[in-house]
Amino acid sequence: MLRDPVEQTKEYMDAMKIISKEMDELPQWVSAAGCQAFKQRRLAEMGIRWRTPAEMNPDIIFD
Repeated sequence: MLRDPVEQTKEYMDAMKIISKEMDELPQWVSAAGCQAFKQRRLAEMGIRWRTPAEMNPDIIFD
């Protein structure tokens, strides 16, 4: 499975320290797709273009 190379950057890792805490506060009923959308939006707000696993792997079906 392909992963976005941006995940290896310092900027991404620093941003994820903040975003991970925010994601922990999301309601339990939020789906995995909802979490990915939240993460993508927050990263974009921080100036980071991140592609979700679904975008990186269009031939794979994610639940």
